[in-house]
Amino acid sequence: MMVMKRPSLRQFCWLLGGSLLLGALFWLWLAVQQQEATLAIRPVGQGIGMPDGFSVWHHLDANGIRFKSITPQKDGLLIKFDSTAQG
Repeated sequence: MMVMKRPSLRQFCWLLGGSLLLGALFWLWLAVQQQEATLAIRPVGQGIGMPDGFSVWHHLDANGIRFKSITPQKDGLLIKFDSTAQG
């Protein structure tokens, strides 16, 4: 019959430290993966017209600005860019 030894305090500290390091690396990887910027365009007052998504798309494309999507929202437009450097 084999008897299981209890882990020592040193082993426990190494295991806890390694787990914390892996958790921190995973959190950092998630933060790096989500490099998406969103720009919201809304009118500043009532009665001010909003440009349609096509005209915004044309203006961005004409200026060489790449984007992922333009989505109409009830009071404006949401433009999603691939990275924060483009926003």
